[in-house]
Amino acid sequence: MTHDRIHRQRLESLRNSLKTLGLDGFILPRMDAWPGEFVRACAERVAWLSGFTGSGGALVILENQATALTHSLYTLQIRRQVDPDLFEIGDIVKTPPAAWLATHAPRGAVIGYDPWLYTAPQIRLMTQTLEPCGIALRPVEPNPVDALWLDRPASPESVVEIFPDSLAGQTSAEKREKIGKTLQDQGAHAALIAAPDSIAWLLNIRGRDVPETPVALSFALLHNAGPVEWFINPARVGADVAAVLGPDVTLRSPGSLAAALGDLNGKTVLLDEARTPFWISDHLNRADANVKVMKDPCVLPKACKTPSEQSAMIEAHRRDGLAMIRLLAWIDREAPSGRLDEWSISERSIALRSEISGFRGVSFRPIVAFGPNAALPHYRVSVESSLSVQGNGILLIDSGGQYLAPDFAGTTDITRTIAIGAPSMEMKIRNTLVLKGHIAVATAVFPEGATGTQIDGLARAPLWAEGLDYLHGTGHGVGIYLGVHEDAASISTRENEAFRPGMIISNEPGYYREDAYGIRIENLVLVQDAGRAFEDGRRALGFKTITTVPIDRRLILSERLNAQERGWINAYHAEIFALYRDALGAEDLAWLKTVCAAV
Repeated sequence: MTHDRIHRQRLESLRNSLKTLGLDGFILPRMDAWPGEFVRACAERVAWLSGFTGSGGALVILENQATALTHSLYTLQIRRQVDPDLFEIGDIVKTPPAAWLATHAPRGAVIGYDPWLYTAPQIRLMTQTLEPCGIALRPVEPNPVDALWLDRPASPESVVEIFPDSLAGQTSAEKREKIGKTLQDQGAHAALIAAPDSIAWLLNIRGRDVPETPVALSFALLHNAGPVEWFINPARVGADVAAVLGPDVTLRSPGSLAAALGDLNGKTVLLDEARTPFWISDHLNRADANVKVMKDPCVLPKACKTPSEQSAMIEAHRRDGLAMIRLLAWIDREAPSGRLDEWSISERSIALRSEISGFRGVSFRPIVAFGPNAALPHYRVSVESSLSVQGNGILLIDSGGQYLAPDFAGTTDITRTIAIGAPSMEMKIRNTLVLKGHIAVATAVFPEGATGTQIDGLARAPLWAEGLDYLHGTGHGVGIYLGVHEDAASISTRENEAFRPGMIISNEPGYYREDAYGIRIENLVLVQDAGRAFEDGRRALGFKTITTVPIDRRLILSERLNAQERGWINAYHAEIFALYRDALGAEDLAWLKTVCAAV
C-alpha cells in the first residue's frame, strides 16, 4: 500500500467517525496537552493523518475537503510530505483554521476540537470568527483520531530525577515560598501550573517524557502558603525524589485533577491561559473559581539564572565547544574527499557530544544543511533527504546538547556556517553582513528595561542597508538543562519581556536565498550588568557571549568590518584558542590555530 493511499484511508476513516459523533468537521493542531515544539510520539496525530512532520501547523477536515496549514518556514516541507489531492496546502498565518472554516464550512456546521489541544484564548478567538458565520465549535473527548490509530505509541512514563540544589542555586522549598508570596500579593489562593518546564524549575526535578527536553509532563497546583499538589503518576516518583521534595509536595494521580479543580469553588486561582489547555480553564469556570488571568509566575524567575546556574551553563558550553571544534576540524579534513553528506555530519555531531561527561542527548535534532537545504531555516535532515557535501558552497550546522553532571549542567544551541570548496563572493558578502549584525548584538549596551524589539534592529541593520532581511527572530531564551526555547525575553520584532540580568538568550541573525544557500551565526549570550549607568540613573546592561566555537574566517571579508568589529572577532578567537589549546590533539590544535588567526 502506497504512502498516499494509507493517508487517504485514514482520512476517510476519520470522516466516518466524525459523522457518527454528529460533527461536520474537525480541527487538529500539531499540539500536545502541554504547549511546546516537542511533543510526545503519541501526540503526533498530524503526522499520522497527513504525513506532515513539521513542528507547527494544523489540519482542518470537512466532509468533502480538507486543508493542511503551516508557517512559511515549512512551506516547502509540507508540499513534499502531504498529498495535495487530500489536503489543500495553506499558510496558517495568512489563513488560520477558523478563517479557512469561515469560507469553506456551511452555515450550521458543528466543528469538533480536542479541548486538551487548544487554550481558552485560542477557542475564544476562533469562536469570534465562526459565530457570525453560524458555525459552532464543540469540544470532543477522547480525540477521535486516537481510536483509529491502532499502533499509537504509549504515553511516556519516565522516572523523575532530581536537579541538584547545588546547580539550581535555590532549593525547591525556597522557590515555592517565593512564588507563594507572589500569589499572596495577587490575592490568590493558588496557581495552576501547566507548563512542564515551570514545574521542573519549581520542584528542581527533570524527566524524559518528550524528545530533547528533559521534563516530566504533569500539572501542579501551587497554594499560596507554599504546598504543591503534583498531578503525576506516583509510581514515577521514587522515594529519594519524594524525600528531597518533602511533605509539602503531595503526589496526586492525573485522574484526580478534575476533582481538585472542582474543590477550588469560590477561590481565587491564578491561571496563565496561554499556557494551559482549555480543558482546565473550562473545569475551573465550571467550579465557579475566581480565575485571575496572568502570566505563569514561574516564567520570569526561571529565566533569570542564579549565579550557580550561570556557572553551570558556562561550563556546559565550554565542554560543548570542544565537541564542536573537533566536529568542524573533522569536516575540514574530510570535505575535500567528497565522502561527506548531511546525515553523516549530523550523526558525527551527536557522537562527539556523546563523548562528553554528562551528555544526556541533543537539545534538538541537528540541522545540517548544504546548498539549497540551508535556505530552509528549520530543515531536518533524514537519510532520504541527505545531500552530498561537495563542490563549492556553504554548509550550515545548527545543533545543541543537553548536559547534567554533578558539577555542571546546561542546554546548548549553536549555529555555524562553514565554507566548502570555494564559496562565491556573494556568499562571503552576505555572511559578513550577518556577522556584522551578530557583533552589533553581542556588543550592545542598553538601559535596564530595554526589550528585544529595540535590539532586533541592530542585527538587521547591515542587511537592511543592502535591501536584505530574514524572516525569523534574532534570539530566544534558553533554559538550563531544560527547553532550548524558553519563554521570557527574546530578540525579535514582537513585543516581549524586558531583559534582566541572568537571562540567557540566543544571538542568531541569518540570511537565506531560496533554493541556493542559507547563512546563520548563532551564539548564546548572558545578560549581565555592564558596570555603569545611563545619565538618567538607569542601570546599563549588556551581553556576555558564552558559546566558544570559532566563526569561519574564510567567509569573512575583513575589509567590510570596521575596527571595532575586527577587534571583537579577533578577541573572540584569541579567547577560544587560549581556552582549548591544551585540550586538543596535535591535528585538531593545528586546525584551531589556523582558524583563530587574526582577520
